[in-house]
Amino acid sequence: MNLAELKTKISELSSQERLQLAAFIAELDEQDEGTFHRTISQRMKAMDEGKKVTMEELEERHRRLEDEDR
Repeated sequence: MNLAELKTKISELSSQERLQLAAFIAELDEQDEGTFHRTISQRMKAMDEGKKVTMEELEERHRRLEDEDR
């Protein structure tokens, strides 16, 4: 099912069903946000432990990826 089909189905829902759907989507967003924050925290910790690259290293990696057509 694509987004247009979902929108059509949602427009057919009752107000109560749309409220329940909105609450469900908000809950999914909160879960995603929690995952995002955990990921950022892990990456920041790794950087604090010295696992980071210089701007020059980053630019070189970028050039290599472009050369590989990624």
